[in-house]
Amino acid sequence: MQVNPSNNRISKTLLNLLKTKLSLTEDGVNKKLKSFRKKRGFDVTREDAALLLASLNDIDITKFADATKLKEIRELKNKEYKVDKTKTKKVEVSRTLKLKDISIISKEPFTPKKLLSDAKEMSEYYTLLYALENTLRNLIRYVFKNEPNYWKSKVNEKIREDVKFIMSKEKYFEEGRADELEYTHLDYLKQIITSNWAVFSQELNERDKTNFMREVEKFTPSRHAIAHTTKLKGLDADRCRYRFEEIMKMIK
Repeated sequence: MQVNPSNNRISKTLLNLLKTKLSLTEDGVNKKLKSFRKKRGFDVTREDAALLLASLNDIDITKFADATKLKEIRELKNKEYKVDKTKTKKVEVSRTLKLKDISIISKEPFTPKKLLSDAKEMSEYYTLLYALENTLRNLIRYVFKNEPNYWKSKVNEKIREDVKFIMSKEKYFEEGRADELEYTHLDYLKQIITSNWAVFSQELNERDKTNFMREVEKFTPSRHAIAHTTKLKGLDADRCRYRFEEIMKMIK
């Protein structure tokens, strides 16, 4: 898409919606738009960046663009959102997927070549989920490092009972676990942090509990898709990367 230098105006209403949705000042929104465009190599106008950012944050943009522009934004949304400046190589469809000392061989129709290709692509998202949940676990351990009984005193009873039940049924094979946190998932980690917000906010760049909760909750659909081995693609894949970055930015 060719960028028209004069095409930089953003509807005041749209700007206000972005300010509210992202809990930012007008200057904050402008900085985010600049960063948003920079990550895409400045191949979109400021206006299109605002429309795309709004759409990714579930703001209805149909009032701010005509049919042609909406089509352009949809096309932008379908492009891969890049975590870094390098271009992701297209995964070659192969009959064999090699993982260190094990090879998965395609067997039609149950393990088709497409499944192996999808598995390679999904490895990126498994990495994001692994990094995110374990980062939050380590954050909790760090904040409560001087409180040996925090699991009982700082974690609500429902989470403790659920974890106790999971541990009684299956302890994740024979490998020892560091603590009960290894049996918690994203929603539990969010609850532990937000219910002790006064202490956790000191270790975060985000001081607004509602904003933190909102960003984690927006990542939750991606979390469930990854955990249940459902392929992420298109806008869902874009959102997963974007939400991951937004949450990680909150942590010092």
